[in-house]
Amino acid sequence: MRAIDHLVLAVPDLAAAAARYRAMGFTVGSRNLHPWGTENAVVQLDGSYLELIGLSDGFLPPPPDHPAAPFAGPVAAAVARGGGLPLVALGSADADADAARFRAAGLGQGRRLDFRRAAASPDGTAATLRFGLAFAALPTLPEAGLFACRHHQPFGDAAGRRHVNGALRLGAVVLAADRPGALAPAVGAVVDAAAGGPAGRPTFDTPTGQLAIMTPADAEARYGAGAVAGRFAAVALVVAALAPVRALLDRAGIPHAEVAGAVVVPPHAAFGVALAFAPAPCHSGPRNGDAAA
Repeated sequence: MRAIDHLVLAVPDLAAAAARYRAMGFTVGSRNLHPWGTENAVVQLDGSYLELIGLSDGFLPPPPDHPAAPFAGPVAAAVARGGGLPLVALGSADADADAARFRAAGLGQGRRLDFRRAAASPDGTAATLRFGLAFAALPTLPEAGLFACRHHQPFGDAAGRRHVNGALRLGAVVLAADRPGALAPAVGAVVDAAAGGPAGRPTFDTPTGQLAIMTPADAEARYGAGAVAGRFAAVALVVAALAPVRALLDRAGIPHAEVAGAVVVPPHAAFGVALAFAPAPCHSGPRNGDAAA
């Protein structure tokens, strides 16, 4: 089974999103620029990370046949609708092999993207990072995509994973769908595992968090209003305790509610996806390791 590597959270204004996440108690990395014009800032977690991503000044969407189109296109579309989580990256040891697997499974053409970018860690360490991406095509999910991401060199540090709000790791990412069971085979082919859980609410318990598929009604019962079928609806994070989270959100005036034992920031205040904080035990076990920045 593949691990969840990172979540691609598209935002209309990267600086404003980074400021909002800092106000929520996260350590947010420096601004990084991709060769095709998207820009990001990373929130490191234990074993995975959140990629806040926006469009740089003068951004032009790459043409459909450009290798970066399967990445930049969904990001730009999510930014245009005010933000959201258009893509989830899974771990990869060989992007070429993953592309071939996706083609063999009927998940599109197995498009590939190789690139490099500069990065700096919170302690000032600079590096040039290289990535290899392989994209799976899920035609029934035009606004929610999955891809495999190979990091040619891990890059992260303990300082980047220390958060004032006590965030530790990814608990779950939730995909809303009218017929969750119908999506399980295709998602399972990308995750490289069979689904667990009931047929109407399939789950994939990866080493770095759960990928769950549920109806919008089920997602709203667990994470509050705002779930839309065909989109990723929620991100759940495991925190050490809820009291610091509540205090930070109150101090910053960020809307939040208590839902099913979690503190949830609604989509309209979290860039298009519900952001839930819950203490351990949550959806996944701990995993030690550096997240790439």
